[in-house]
Amino acid sequence: MSLWLGNPGERFVLARAVDALAEAARQAGRPGLVWLAGLFYPAVGIGPSGPWSDPLHVRFGPGDGGAALSELGTGPQLGSVFDFVMRAYTPLFLAPFVAILFLPLFRLVAGLARVGAGEAWRSATAGRRSPRLRTLWALGSGLTLSTYGLWLQLVLMQILAFVVLLVPIVWATQTLPLASEGDRIAVLVGLGAVVGPVFLVFGLYVLALSVLGQLGLQSLVQNRRGVSSALLHAWRIMRQDPTATARAVLAELLLFAVTFLAVRALAGVLVGVPGATAITVVFQFGLLGFAGVVRAGYWARAYRELGGLTPADGVPGLARA
Repeated sequence: MSLWLGNPGERFVLARAVDALAEAARQAGRPGLVWLAGLFYPAVGIGPSGPWSDPLHVRFGPGDGGAALSELGTGPQLGSVFDFVMRAYTPLFLAPFVAILFLPLFRLVAGLARVGAGEAWRSATAGRRSPRLRTLWALGSGLTLSTYGLWLQLVLMQILAFVVLLVPIVWATQTLPLASEGDRIAVLVGLGAVVGPVFLVFGLYVLALSVLGQLGLQSLVQNRRGVSSALLHAWRIMRQDPTATARAVLAELLLFAVTFLAVRALAGVLVGVPGATAITVVFQFGLLGFAGVVRAGYWARAYRELGGLTPADGVPGLARA
């Protein structure tokens, strides 16, 4: 347990990570147009929507694999499981082509990352409740293409892993000759033992990619690095203290849990209320925007706590942004 909580003197113990998350939440708590930028800020997670898909808000719902899931209730349906996997990941393959239409959003994301915490946030607010969108737009100047390039590289890395690890499994299972229901059950049991670890490795890989994206984004916007340099810097930060990085992710998952439960709770309270769907959607967008601003502030703090440097540290070779 002490491994996850951290001991005094260790880097970014869990208590400090939670405190950093709380500080970021208090900072983002005042409603403002900055929440619109927060809507598109990347999230950490293992999902079919990819390692950094929030700039597009790619999601899968009843229309993406929902029919396949409903079929599972009638008994072991091997094909339907992998149909669901393929349908759920279809947006990931389309994302690089669609995202180029939304390049201005990447500039806002870069600006929000730059004002994530401390003096940068106070300077951007300039006595107001929260930074203006035009302030974020100005701070993101010159970072649009590099931020898009960082996102694109992470998505392509996930697509490559998906093709190498999962597509062969999907193809093999779709072509298996299953003569009876007993054969299906036997194959499902066998796949659970053989394929389960592959899915676990893939999930952990995607999670590592999304953390790499958070730290890489901070490195990119704070130091105006190139994409490859930012990713390499982020990887070095993760590698020098993997346990502290894992604790940073645990605090991020707390934000996800609170956001998810808040939306579910509201939907439960509004059951049967006229216009419940519209109210829930508005609330969800507001909550996602708030969570995105919190995430920007949190990872700006985590980046520094885990050893990331900025020009303010006065280290030779880091040009002032």
